[in-house]
Amino acid sequence: MTSVRLIGIGKRYPNGFEAVQNLDLEVQSGEFIALVGPSGCGKSTTLRMIAGLEDISSGELLIDDERANEKAPKDRGVAMVFQSYALYPHMSVRENIAFALKLQKMPQVEIDQRVEAVAKKLQIFPLLDRKPKEMSGGQRQRVAMARAIARQPKIFLFDEPLSNLDAQLRAEMRVEITKLQNELKTTSFYVTHDQVEAMTLADRVVLLKSGVVQQIGAPLELHDQPANRFVATFIGSPTMNMLRTELKLDGLQVCGVHLSLSTKRLEHIQAQGIKSGMPIDLGIRPHQMTLVALDEQSKLDEQSEQAQEQTATLANGIKVSLEAIEPLGSETICYCRPIVTADDQESSEQRLVVKLDADRKVERGQIYLLSFKEEHIHLFNADEEGVRLS
Repeated sequence: MTSVRLIGIGKRYPNGFEAVQNLDLEVQSGEFIALVGPSGCGKSTTLRMIAGLEDISSGELLIDDERANEKAPKDRGVAMVFQSYALYPHMSVRENIAFALKLQKMPQVEIDQRVEAVAKKLQIFPLLDRKPKEMSGGQRQRVAMARAIARQPKIFLFDEPLSNLDAQLRAEMRVEITKLQNELKTTSFYVTHDQVEAMTLADRVVLLKSGVVQQIGAPLELHDQPANRFVATFIGSPTMNMLRTELKLDGLQVCGVHLSLSTKRLEHIQAQGIKSGMPIDLGIRPHQMTLVALDEQSKLDEQSEQAQEQTATLANGIKVSLEAIEPLGSETICYCRPIVTADDQESSEQRLVVKLDADRKVERGQIYLLSFKEEHIHLFNADEEGVRLS
């Protein structure tokens, strides 16, 4: 079991470009860490610095409390699985898996035992005598993983290993990686631009933007309590809706509609220097919104206690035009445009995404009342950093 600490890690290239800036991360033994973010955010560079494939410009890398900045890659106890598989095309599967073990001058009997054991674990035992060109992408990725596992490293490093696979194979391989992690308990770093992989595989997620850490935490922590507007819109699919609003004395003005806020929430926002009349960004996730036809609204008042609770939910509805519908079988995705007065044309340019149950019937081109509960909204500073307010 191996612990890893990154203390103020940075990477600066000769042209002055800073790929990674002052990254602090403490990883416990056996923990699975996902490094996620858009292209160019520094996640692969961070992985390569851990592997020893990139020099560390500043900071300190500790592996089991021992400085590893100057250690050669072979002396760090890491094994890397690449996006491109990086298999030797002229070698069989057996030879590919065994290659690194032979370089270590391991006895042939032990090599054979390790190769066959890991091949059975990853269900590629019948393929041991094939060449890479004779296998599918999913099978080649299993061989690449088998080669890493056979070395019995202290640390696994995955660099977007599933990005070349189709959607079904990616889902299958995510399950396989999860099973392996639960069984091997090896400290692992996993780089991906796919938030689904990060959310489903990792114990903790490190979200990067332009080389700077935006938030570190459990997957659901980033989803439910995003530190800023970037985290809120990057995590979650479909992405969180963002609406520019204006703070009023007792709430917010949203697309021409008043949204009441609790006294506690108002006090919390005002304590952070936000005053009446100042802009605020309101975030709400698609599955936490609902659409009600205008002719149904009056009926809700006459129904049972359950309906009355729903009426309270709809108290701050926004009129929207339903522009497009995506029926996905298990759910329906709706794309709406707010209907506002001539004085609020900026709001009419914002598209809102709503996720409904599959059995909910809606029609394109119709006008609906869109609403949500105060407890589900996220509020962010309207400046460039977009820090979470509440």
